[in-house]
Amino acid sequence: MFVPIPSFAVAAMDAPLLVESMLPSPNRSSSEDSFGLRVLCEPWPIIPDLGLESSIVNRIRVLEAANSPFLLGKEKGEYWAEIKESLRNSSYQREYYRGLDFENRDLLIRERKHSCYEVFREILLRNPSLEEAAAYPPQENFISFLNEKRDALDVSHPGHSPAEVDRLEILFLKEVEKDLVKNGSGSIHIIGNLN
Repeated sequence: MFVPIPSFAVAAMDAPLLVESMLPSPNRSSSEDSFGLRVLCEPWPIIPDLGLESSIVNRIRVLEAANSPFLLGKEKGEYWAEIKESLRNSSYQREYYRGLDFENRDLLIRERKHSCYEVFREILLRNPSLEEAAAYPPQENFISFLNEKRDALDVSHPGHSPAEVDRLEILFLKEVEKDLVKNGSGSIHIIGNLN
């Protein structure tokens, strides 16, 4: 019995011959081979996540407009410029995504700190006697309190990844803000930062 072989199967059977014809032969020059290797070794271009980058830029602008103390005193545009340069210097797509994820989490922490700080300031404005009775500048104490929490989390969770510690810090900041909103001048975070 005769079984016809489809034309695509014939082409597949010829494939090893095609591959062999592409392999370097003694007749080809070494410059062709090294050129091919250089082309294959060139890095692929990084494809930026323009949506998330745009979100980060806009969120930074909000903090800049509010003169947030959590942008490390950088001039407007400088904070994003440093992030952008770091992302553009990524060698691989995976490295780019890792850096972008880190910057997004870092900015989220800065936003949470700023939000807590704004609620703290509002409470002090509504209750000027609290600030007058404080032994130290309460706003500076509060900023230090928020910043020092990260160090405490790093020490208390030594085996955790930075991403896990970031998530713990974000949860802590949410709780601080929730307590400040709920308890106002009676919040432990107000009382603790006035002494």
